Amino acid sequence: MTDRPWESEPDHEEFTSFGLDCVLCRGPVQSWCGYVRVDKSHLLFGVSYGDKVDALGDMLEQRKQQPIGEAPSFAVLLAPFTGTLEPTPDAVFQVHGGLTYSGKKAGGGTGREGWWFGFDCSHSGDLSPGLSKYHPAGPNKTYRTIDYARKECERLAAQLKEIAGYRQQWGRYMSITDSLFDSGRGEI
Repeated sequence: MTDRPWESEPDHEEFTSFGLDCVLCRGPVQSWCGYVRVDKSHLLFGVSYGDKVDALGDMLEQRKQQPIGEAPSFAVLLAPFTGTLEPTPDAVFQVHGGLTYSGKKAGGGTGREGWWFGFDCSHSGDLSPGLSKYHPAGPNKTYRTIDYARKECERLAAQLKEIAGYRQQWGRYMSITDSLFDSGRGEI
């Protein structure tokens, strides 16, 4: 493998994982960003990655029993200091660096409708090619390849697919949420 693998990788990739659309694209500092799309029937459609969602409470309790991980979200990192960890998508889903995006369009300008959740590979300890001339690679910096980003995107897709089954269990909650979005208030 070359010492500059980003020079031989593509800049964009689209695929399907666990029945969900996924997009990988380069971010502003040339590190990978990954996105997974959910449709309107999904429990988390229209929910920001930092929004409290009571329906995620059971998953949060399961998450608390697991190791913190290699690159956890900011919410998980702060929890020991604040004493609180709310049931948010960012706290529940395990993906490199935590969720850093939720919105109507994925990076790379895809026009597919839906709601996207995303992450990036430009965190402490990550080598970002676009910053390498300012912050040279050292022993504590790792470039996250397209293969790594694809596996993280697939891991996020698996978790989003798992939570999709909760919609039936939380039908009453979702009917309230749907009415708020349909009314244009967009609040939960």
